[in-house]
Amino acid sequence: MKLWDPSKPDELKTKTDHTAESTQNVRFDRTDVAKEIHALAEAAVKQIPALAAAAPPGVSFADYLCYGPAGKPYASYDPELRKQHQLHLGSEDDWQGVLGQKIPRFDNRILAPSALIPRFHTCRPDDPLVMEVTHLMKLKTPSSSEVESNSASHLKAFRRSLAIISPSP
Repeated sequence: MKLWDPSKPDELKTKTDHTAESTQNVRFDRTDVAKEIHALAEAAVKQIPALAAAAPPGVSFADYLCYGPAGKPYASYDPELRKQHQLHLGSEDDWQGVLGQKIPRFDNRILAPSALIPRFHTCRPDDPLVMEVTHLMKLKTPSSSEVESNSASHLKAFRRSLAIISPSP
């Protein structure tokens, strides 16, 4: 925004002008932002010692400012911290810190698409069923070059695979 220029440290502009650069597509790592806020909070406590009393017992003001009453990121996700600080998962408790983020109330909020049928949310890629069905689908629909070269061997392999997965009683 060019409100301050390091070559003229005593001069501070109140408005942006035509030399201001865009702030679009600018991203800062969360750890860097946390370090910066932490440093600013520690400097503020040195200037105003009463700020230290604003934080709950056992939590520094800098951690309280960054993450809320527990002083740790994603505190309401941890059952022990949630009980200790009387936090509620997915509530406004998650937003008490500057870097607070709301935690989902249950784990199935973010569903991955099924490995077999993408429109469903059922199978995980590490499920043995997924590997077996994928193997069978590849045997069932071989590429055209494989069909021309050895179609009989593919049919035998497909039948063997079916016998292994679902043996007849």
